Amino acid sequence: EMLDRVKAAEQELRNARAELQEVSRATSAMPGAWNLTQEQKLKLEDIFEGLKEDALEKRATLINEVNMEFGLRAEEICARAATYTEYKDFESEFVREWEVSRKVQALAGLNFVRAVAECVPGGSPGAPLEDIAGFDSEELTSFCGWRVAETSADL
Repeated sequence: EMLDRVKAAEQELRNARAELQEVSRATSAMPGAWNLTQEQKLKLEDIFEGLKEDALEKRATLINEVNMEFGLRAEEICARAATYTEYKDFESEFVREWEVSRKVQALAGLNFVRAVAECVPGGSPGAPLEDIAGFDSEELTSFCGWRVAETSADL
């Protein structure tokens, strides 16, 4: 009976995942789709230009403001800015990282990682994931998807 419930939950999760993927494709809801206000864009542009001019010291307060507003570390902001020559590319990457970072923070509160970790058998202190190291994404979904689905029911 328990095995039947697990299989049914796995199937429900696969169906839900397929629907979500279809919606994501249809709406282009990939990370990075959040919108910045004009004020936020101006701050980021100022930081980006400061990096290119090697004048970040003058913008330390602004960097700290952006850090507090978006929840991203100043080092991350500057490191990302340094890899781009065009502001629009930096902005896209920044927004993507901001969105993913905020979602990671929100998911951490729901114990998703713990739910998955509780599903992982065996391992050792030196290689805690060795028993699932060879799994492909479908095997991982089948293996612990029902546990994640249980956790997400609390949303």
